[in-house]
Amino acid sequence: MNCLLLEIFNLFWKASKNGFIIHNAPKKVVKYFKKLKKADSYTRFILFLDILKWLSTSEYTPLSNYLYQKKITDNEGKRMQIVFEYVMTNFHKNITLDEIASIASMTKNAFCRYFKVRTNKSFFQFLIEVRIERAAKLLSNNEELSVLEIAELCGFNNISNFNRKFKELKQLSPLQYRKLNL
Repeated sequence: MNCLLLEIFNLFWKASKNGFIIHNAPKKVVKYFKKLKKADSYTRFILFLDILKWLSTSEYTPLSNYLYQKKITDNEGKRMQIVFEYVMTNFHKNITLDEIASIASMTKNAFCRYFKVRTNKSFFQFLIEVRIERAAKLLSNNEELSVLEIAELCGFNNISNFNRKFKELKQLSPLQYRKLNL
């Protein structure tokens, strides 16, 4: 039993490296995924195991065949950790390129190249994604806060920019997202 479970886990993690599309997913499995969000930790684990079991016998297609293993040294890992921690605690503030490059002990140009190579996105793209994810959480959990207040709490000084970026990432306006997730 343990070997089978280990094999299922390995297949799942291997397939998930590049993402995958499952063909003909039964409604039961789709319901499992929807239940995950609201389930307690024990139920989540059981649902996850059921999903893994089903996935191990399903046909799927990788989303990408591109595989590039990035080698990261301990020093680079620590540097990225410092950058990520700073962003996660200060995303609501105005973070300048000078400031974040200084925290990483790099020049602006070197930091931009460094970050892009390691994350496949620009620093500001990453920052916007962090802010939008936080905004999505607030929209789902705080009915009493207006969209403008949420935008400001998440570091956006311009409501039209917030609406545009939110829609780019979530394919819904903030109000549409709130209605679907409350």
